[in-house]
Amino acid sequence: MARLGDELLIEGTIGSFAALHISVEELNDVIEEHGVGCEWRRAVRCPCQRIETHRPRSGCPVCNGLGYAYPESRRSPIIALVLNRQPNRRLLQVGEYVTGQVTITMPTPHVMAQGDIVMPDNEVHVVHQTFWRAQQQIDNRELMASRTTPDQAPPKMLPDAEVLRYPEIAELEHIHWIDEKGKLCEASGADFRLVGNRIDWKKRRGPPAGEAYTVRYKAPAAYQLQPAEPVVRMEGSSVFPYRAVAYRLDQIGDPDFR
Repeated sequence: MARLGDELLIEGTIGSFAALHISVEELNDVIEEHGVGCEWRRAVRCPCQRIETHRPRSGCPVCNGLGYAYPESRRSPIIALVLNRQPNRRLLQVGEYVTGQVTITMPTPHVMAQGDIVMPDNEVHVVHQTFWRAQQQIDNRELMASRTTPDQAPPKMLPDAEVLRYPEIAELEHIHWIDEKGKLCEASGADFRLVGNRIDWKKRRGPPAGEAYTVRYKAPAAYQLQPAEPVVRMEGSSVFPYRAVAYRLDQIGDPDFR
């Protein structure tokens, strides 16, 4: 490159410069240096699938209707880039649609799969969740069998487990329901106990069966890879770290299609 008067003259072409290549090792170093500590929970399909739809059950005590279980043996600490948090809220004609998502990049050779959960260290979600007290769901396998065998006993009616969406609970702030007089009531510590992430009501305490109640609690942040798949990025034969989009666990609905 030379200067002639006030004009800048370019000598050579783009072919005069060496080719720029990205190093996988350098990318992994960036993730190690600028990433955050996380717990990576690998998902396995929950065997609770409904026989007629092959969809998970909303009252499953293992997966809580999400369709995935997370065995202790499938959990491990990892350093990952957790970026681009987007707490989106979009108003619709009736109600609203809320999503919260992040972009997660893990070092090679790790690859996330659908249903996996990433829990970044030192991040907390405040969650609202609604339950119906002692809600019952008939086992459709027994219901279908009763159609062909009239002498069979009626299907079992068992209440669904009232399980909080997040696997660990940092603080249960409050529980409210509306009584028969239209008054907003708040539960006290004498009304229930929290067993893991399951609400266990004491006898003759809390809302009556069939009534709705709401729970507000704090939990370690959890993002689930659902429904997207991780994206592969390559240059030649070099495979770069996979990028995945994950969603806040409390914004994923119960896929229980009847």
